[in-house]
Amino acid sequence: NQIAIQNVYPNPFNPATTIDFSISDNMQLTVNIIDLQGRVVDTLIEENYSPGDYSIQYNANNLSSGVYFVELKNKSMATYSKIILLK
Repeated sequence: NQIAIQNVYPNPFNPATTIDFSISDNMQLTVNIIDLQGRVVDTLIEENYSPGDYSIQYNANNLSSGVYFVELKNKSMATYSKIILLK
């Protein structure tokens, strides 16, 4: 089961960014935004996906400027990408 964040652009962003990711098998997938303290501040996706490449838009109007992480995970693994919100 391979999962990967391909690209996050623009980064730094204000207030919207695009998250590209790919998965290799059918799986339950979760995409979270995590702050530097490790808290989930936003959950973007919690659903089943088929293999392929995907792109989602994220609008961070409700967050303050700072460093965050995109967390892409399934039941057995997780991958992360650093994002910077500049307002």
